[in-house]
Amino acid sequence: MIEKNNIRSVLIPFSNSHLLLPAAMVAEIIPYQQLLSPEGAPAWFLGLLPWRERKIPLILLEAMAKLPVAPDDESHIPRIVVCYSLNKDYPFYAIKTCSTPRSLRISGEMLTQAKQVTDHCGIAASVQLEQESVWMPSQETIQQYLRQVV
Repeated sequence: MIEKNNIRSVLIPFSNSHLLLPAAMVAEIIPYQQLLSPEGAPAWFLGLLPWRERKIPLILLEAMAKLPVAPDDESHIPRIVVCYSLNKDYPFYAIKTCSTPRSLRISGEMLTQAKQVTDHCGIAASVQLEQESVWMPSQETIQQYLRQVV
């Protein structure tokens, strides 16, 4: 039986950590496709991704947060996580990951040692999910950055 306090979530892998999102924020997970970054674009903006007859911004969250970005690794297949946006002008955006995200159900008891992160753009907090350190995104900051390029 599933407990009522559990939240369906998606754990998104990055080279140095994971991002934790509620599953309701994820529209789709698709294979990675290389895009041509617009000239003069910030390092975190990978371009506009064609998706379901739309063009949505594809970001590299690690670069947005000014964290080290590992090169693509042949042992992992990158994916794209299409997320719902908080902005009605562009209702979706996408995040490049280093491999396949996984779904899980979490409860508040599974998260510990929460601390506020103020020096990483796009990351609201870093928490422990059992033995693993994960990031919680700052949707507001991500939206502010997206307004610069969309």
